[in-house]
Amino acid sequence: MNCYIFDFDGTLIDSMDMWSRVIYTELDKRGVSYPDDLIKIVTPMGLIKAYEYVASLDERLSFDEVRDFLDERALYEYSYVIQPKANVIKKLKELKRLGASLNVLTACTHQFLDPCLKRVGIYDMFDNVWSTDDLGMAKSNPQIFKQVASLLKKEPNECLFFDDNIEALRTAKAAGMRAIGVYDETSALYENEIKAFADGYIKDFNEIKKPL
Repeated sequence: MNCYIFDFDGTLIDSMDMWSRVIYTELDKRGVSYPDDLIKIVTPMGLIKAYEYVASLDERLSFDEVRDFLDERALYEYSYVIQPKANVIKKLKELKRLGASLNVLTACTHQFLDPCLKRVGIYDMFDNVWSTDDLGMAKSNPQIFKQVASLLKKEPNECLFFDDNIEALRTAKAAGMRAIGVYDETSALYENEIKAFADGYIKDFNEIKKPL
């Protein structure tokens, strides 16, 4: 198993708390009600669908307003603040030295994704950096994982997919990939549920052993 596909937010970088904080703060400020599992719902969607969903929560919100207040804050955070999770850079370098194919598949847009990866010095480690926007499908669609495997000239079961989001992991597993859960504080409530169906679960990138 030398083909690794990583989610970005909450997997490679420690950004999920930022999204939670910004979204909840802005909605609370506007007196908008939202489901308890809002972050779980929107994470696999891709930003456009996520913004549409947030805007649909209240008739007083528009898509443009949601996009503007979230984009402005997020761009600053990705460009200057957000850091990789513990031991990510060390492990990626190790896997690269061992000849692994490293790839990113994320619902994050290149607007935020590329500046962050370049700033922290890992963009060039990846053979492919895919936003779901590039493929025209969300990670809630099993076909996106089959398409990625095809682009990598692999069968789905030859790919290891890492994500902190339970729904993305379920979908990757349904598509035939080996799904590895990654701990994040924002998805900690789903840890046992993820472990019940996933092929592995890590709390630190040092736990990745080659081959998995």
